[in-house]
Amino acid sequence: MSLDYDTIKGMSNQALFTMMANKKQTIESLQKKGEDSKKMEVDFCYLMREKQLRFRRKDSSKSYTN
Repeated sequence: MSLDYDTIKGMSNQALFTMMANKKQTIESLQKKGEDSKKMEVDFCYLMREKQLRFRRKDSSKSYTN
């Protein structure tokens, strides 16, 4: 399954973290088997970027209001 921006953006934090863990586990499994994991790695990077953006926004807004 290929992820798109709207799908990732619409995920809850829990769904995002769960999908990241699943992708990471799948990547490790594929690499152990010697199979190509590039597509999964790209999806994982998109998920990681969304996580970073979400928590950067929260940190920025906290420091701004204090």
